[in-house]
Amino acid sequence: MTTFFLKTPDADESLIWIQGTIQSGRFRKSTGLRVNTRYWINGWISMKGADRATRNALETTESNLKHIRATIDKLYLDRRVSGRPVMPSDIDAILSGKSVDHSESFG
Repeated sequence: MTTFFLKTPDADESLIWIQGTIQSGRFRKSTGLRVNTRYWINGWISMKGADRATRNALETTESNLKHIRATIDKLYLDRRVSGRPVMPSDIDAILSGKSVDHSESFG
C-alpha cells in the first residue's frame, strides 16, 4: 500500500512524497510534484476555495498522483502473480515517468 504525504507540511508550499512497503523494505521518495499546503487534506488535494487557474493546476497534480498510485498498484499485482519482487528501481522508474515491465521474469 502506498500513501502520499507532504515533506514540509508547515510551509506554504511543499513537495509531495510517496511512501510504501515493498519486499525489500519501506520506501520513501519524492514524486517531484508540489502543492500549496492549504489545498492538502489527509493525503489528497482539496480544491475548496481555489480560483479557476489554481483549480486547473490542482487537477493536473491530482491526476498525476492518481496515475502514480494506479501504476504502482498494477505493478504490485502483476509482480505478485509472476512471483517477482518489486524493487526500489521500479518505483524510481515510475516516478521518473519511465515504463516498467510488469511481468518480467527472473533470469
